[in-house]
Amino acid sequence: QETLHLTEAQVARVSPAWMSAPQTGWLASVVGGDETAEFLRHNQLIEQAWGKQAVPICEKLPGLNHFSVLETLALPGQRLHQIALEMLRT
Repeated sequence: QETLHLTEAQVARVSPAWMSAPQTGWLASVVGGDETAEFLRHNQLIEQAWGKQAVPICEKLPGLNHFSVLETLALPGQRLHQIALEMLRT
């Protein structure tokens, strides 16, 4: 809030946790373990709002942040890479 100066209405409008869960498909909600408490809370909030069927994977990936977590997507053996492969198989 200090940086972006968003109103509560703006936050609600763009936050996936306040949107309806999709009718089909599923979301893997992951967050770097080195993120702030708010990033970690929001990751859990999406799972709680949409439910386990829509969000069967909700994980904190240790030692990562919102920049480094993306790098692991392309690295075989990394959890996010495994999740991506699982999503492609379904």
